Amino acid sequence: MSNIAWKISVALLGGLCGSGLHAADIRSTAPALKCTATPFPAIPTGEDGYGIFGVAELLVSFAEGRVTQAEAIVGRAELIDAAKAALDGYRCDKAAAPLKVPMTFEFINPWAKKTLAFPLHDSRTSLAASNSIIRRYFPTRFDAIHEVATAEAVGYAPPRPQSVVRPEIDAAAARLGGDWTVEYQFIVEADGVVTDVAAKPVVPGQAHPLVVRLGAAALRKSKFDPATYKGKPIPIAMVHLMTLKLD
Repeated sequence: MSNIAWKISVALLGGLCGSGLHAADIRSTAPALKCTATPFPAIPTGEDGYGIFGVAELLVSFAEGRVTQAEAIVGRAELIDAAKAALDGYRCDKAAAPLKVPMTFEFINPWAKKTLAFPLHDSRTSLAASNSIIRRYFPTRFDAIHEVATAEAVGYAPPRPQSVVRPEIDAAAARLGGDWTVEYQFIVEADGVVTDVAAKPVVPGQAHPLVVRLGAAALRKSKFDPATYKGKPIPIAMVHLMTLKLD
C-alpha cells in the first residue's frame, strides 16, 4: 500500500523585481532561453569565514549557447564575482537569437529569519516569491519574471488545481519501501500546464532518484486553472511538498 500526502502552495520567499516590461503589464518581455546547465552560484565567504549574502544584479549577454558578457549593475563585488563564475557554466540553446537581459541572483542566508517586503496577503508577496523560485531553479525563464515594483497590492489570484495527478507507483518503486519526502518547485504556465519542474529532498541526499522522477512525472501531467493578475492569466512558480510512504 502506498500513501501520498500533498501540499501545494506559493512559497513565501524574498524577491526583487525584473525589468524590460510593458508599461501596463507586470510580465517581462524577454523570451525564455532553453538551457541544459544553469549552475547555482556558490556563496562567497568573507575574511571572517562567514558567508556573504545579498543580491547581485548583472546585465548578461547570451550568444551561441554561452554567456558572452556579464556587466555588474548592483551588488557587492564578491557576489558579482560568484554570479559571473556560475554564468560561465551556463550551456544553452546554440540556435537561440542573441539575448541581452538583466539577471538578479539572490544569495540567501538559510539560517536568517525570513522577512517579507510586503504584507502576507499582498499580491506582491506572491509575485516576489515566484520570482525568487524562478531565479534560483529556472534562471533563464525570463518570460516568467514579474515586475513587482509596478504591481498593485490587490489583483493577484493564485492557480487552482483542476486535476493533480498522483505518482504511478511501479514495482521498482514499491520495492524501495520507506518514507520519502520531496519538495518540488515548478511553473504553472498561463494556460494552466505544468512545465519546468525541479526537485529538492527535504532531507539532503535522502530521496531515491526513482521516487523523485515519479513525482516530477505526475506533476507534469497535472492541470491547473492558471494564476491571474487583474484577470489576465500569468505564469507563476509554485512549491509542492510530496510525502510518499511505501509500505
